[in-house]
Amino acid sequence: MNRDEACDLIERPRAVRVLIALLKSPDDAPVSDILEGVGGSRSTGISRLDEFRDAGLVTKRAGDNRTIYSLTEDGEEVARHLVKAIGTIQGDDKDD
Repeated sequence: MNRDEACDLIERPRAVRVLIALLKSPDDAPVSDILEGVGGSRSTGISRLDEFRDAGLVTKRAGDNRTIYSLTEDGEEVARHLVKAIGTIQGDDKDD
Protein backbone atom coordinates (compact mmCIF):
# COMPACT_ATOMS: atom_id res chain seq x y z
CA MET A 1 0.00 0.00 0.00
CA ASN A 2 1.46 3.34 -0.96
CA ARG A 3 1.16 6.60 0.98
CA ASP A 4 -1.83 7.89 -1.01
CA GLU A 5 -3.73 4.63 -0.51
CA ALA A 6 -2.96 4.68 3.21
CA CYS A 7 -4.18 8.27 3.51
CA ASP A 8 -7.33 7.44 1.56
CA LEU A 9 -8.04 4.56 3.93
CA ILE A 10 -7.61 6.66 7.09
CA GLU A 11 -9.71 9.50 5.65
CA ARG A 12 -12.77 7.32 5.06
CA PRO A 13 -15.79 7.90 7.29
CA ARG A 14 -15.42 6.42 10.77
CA ALA A 15 -12.01 4.86 9.95
CA VAL A 16 -10.03 6.43 12.77
CA ARG A 17 -12.84 5.86 15.25
CA VAL A 18 -13.05 2.16 14.33
CA LEU A 19 -9.33 1.63 14.95
CA ILE A 20 -9.46 3.48 18.27
CA ALA A 21 -12.56 1.56 19.36
CA LEU A 22 -10.73 -1.71 18.69
CA LEU A 23 -7.71 -0.47 20.63
CA LYS A 24 -9.90 0.44 23.61
CA SER A 25 -11.91 -2.79 23.63
CA PRO A 26 -10.69 -5.12 26.39
CA ASP A 27 -10.91 -8.18 24.17
CA ASP A 28 -11.62 -8.92 20.56
CA ALA A 29 -14.85 -7.21 19.57
CA PRO A 30 -17.90 -8.01 17.46
CA VAL A 31 -19.15 -5.39 15.00
CA SER A 32 -22.04 -4.42 17.28
CA ASP A 33 -19.65 -3.50 20.13
CA ILE A 34 -17.37 -1.54 17.82
CA LEU A 35 -20.23 0.41 16.27
CA GLU A 36 -21.83 1.16 19.62
CA GLY A 37 -19.05 3.60 20.43
CA VAL A 38 -18.33 4.70 16.87
CA GLY A 39 -21.77 5.29 15.42
CA GLY A 40 -22.58 5.07 11.76
CA SER A 41 -24.21 2.32 9.81
CA ARG A 42 -23.37 -1.34 10.16
CA SER A 43 -22.44 -1.53 6.48
CA THR A 44 -19.95 1.35 6.84
CA GLY A 45 -18.42 -0.27 9.91
CA ILE A 46 -18.04 -3.61 8.17
CA SER A 47 -16.58 -1.90 5.10
CA ARG A 48 -13.95 -0.15 7.24
CA LEU A 49 -13.09 -3.36 9.06
CA ASP A 50 -12.75 -5.27 5.79
CA GLU A 51 -10.55 -2.51 4.35
CA PHE A 52 -8.36 -2.61 7.46
CA ARG A 53 -8.18 -6.40 7.21
CA ASP A 54 -7.03 -6.09 3.60
CA ALA A 55 -4.38 -3.60 4.78
CA GLY A 56 -3.17 -6.00 7.48
CA LEU A 57 -4.34 -3.89 10.42
CA VAL A 58 -7.27 -6.06 11.58
CA THR A 59 -8.01 -9.76 11.77
CA LYS A 60 -11.39 -11.40 11.92
CA ARG A 61 -12.58 -14.79 13.05
CA ALA A 62 -15.83 -16.57 13.66
CA GLY A 63 -17.19 -16.29 17.19
CA ASP A 64 -20.38 -17.54 18.82
CA ASN A 65 -22.88 -16.56 16.11
CA ARG A 66 -20.91 -13.42 15.24
CA THR A 67 -17.71 -12.24 13.63
CA ILE A 68 -14.98 -11.09 15.99
CA TYR A 69 -12.41 -8.44 15.04
CA SER A 70 -9.07 -7.59 16.60
CA LEU A 71 -6.09 -5.42 15.79
CA THR A 72 -2.90 -6.92 14.45
CA GLU A 73 0.40 -5.67 15.88
CA ASP A 74 0.59 -3.16 13.02
CA GLY A 75 -3.02 -2.13 13.62
CA GLU A 76 -2.34 -1.58 17.29
CA GLU A 77 0.69 0.56 16.45
CA VAL A 78 -1.33 2.67 13.99
CA ALA A 79 -4.19 3.09 16.48
CA ARG A 80 -1.79 4.17 19.25
CA HIS A 81 -0.23 6.76 16.93
CA LEU A 82 -3.69 8.06 16.05
CA VAL A 83 -4.62 8.37 19.73
CA LYS A 84 -1.39 10.26 20.39
CA ALA A 85 -1.96 12.56 17.39
CA ILE A 86 -5.49 13.33 18.55
CA GLY A 87 -4.18 14.06 22.05
CA THR A 88 -1.59 16.40 20.61
CA ILE A 89 -4.24 18.27 18.63
CA GLN A 90 -6.35 18.56 21.78
CA GLY A 91 -3.37 19.77 23.78
CA ASP A 92 -3.28 16.63 25.98
CA ASP A 93 0.23 15.59 24.89
CA LYS A 94 2.60 17.25 27.31
CA ASP A 95 6.35 16.67 27.31
CA ASP A 96 7.66 16.50 30.89
